[in-house]
Amino acid sequence: MRVVGYVREIADATVSEIAYAQNEAIRLWARKHGHHVVAVCQDVRSAGHELGRDGLRALLGIIETGDPDAVVVSNLAVFASDKIAQEILIWDLRKRGVTVVSTSEEDAAALHEPSSEELRKVVRLVLAGVETHQHMIAGRDVAVAALPDAAPDYSRESSDNMIIELISPATEPRGPRKITPGGP
Repeated sequence: MRVVGYVREIADATVSEIAYAQNEAIRLWARKHGHHVVAVCQDVRSAGHELGRDGLRALLGIIETGDPDAVVVSNLAVFASDKIAQEILIWDLRKRGVTVVSTSEEDAAALHEPSSEELRKVVRLVLAGVETHQHMIAGRDVAVAALPDAAPDYSRESSDNMIIELISPATEPRGPRKITPGGP
C-alpha cells in the first residue's frame, strides 16, 4: 500500500510529539507493515511565524493525484486538538478515497467504524446526514445555475410587494412594521 504521512507540530508538547518523532513513527509503521511512504507532508512551527496548514493542503493535493491509498499520522491529535475537527478531517479524507491510519494503538478505537466514543458517533451521524443532503440536492444544481444573475427589479412600490414583516416587542402594540424595497 502506498501511504502519505502527515506531521503537524503544535505548541503543546503534551498533546503531540515533535515533528521528527512523528515522522519516524510514520516511517517505522510503514516499514513494519510493508507499506511504501510516497511523501510526508509537514506543518511545522518556525520561529516568528504562525503555524499554517500548507502541509495539509499539500497532502490534499497528493491525494487528488490518486496515488496514495492511505494517510498515516502518529496520532489523531495531529489533525486537530478537538475530536469534532478530527472527525471532520477524517470524514473528508475518507470521502477522497483514502484510509486514515494512526500509528498510536490508542487511536484504533477512534478510527474503528462504528466508533466506541459517543461524541465521534454523533459527529459521524451528522456528517452522514450532510452527505445525504448533498446527494439529495445534487440534481437541483442545474436549476439553480440556470437562474439569471440580474437582481430583481423592486422599483415599483405597492402594498403587495412587501418583503419582510418585522414584529418586535417594542413595536408590537402599534402593530407590525412593513419594510418595502427602497422604503424605510
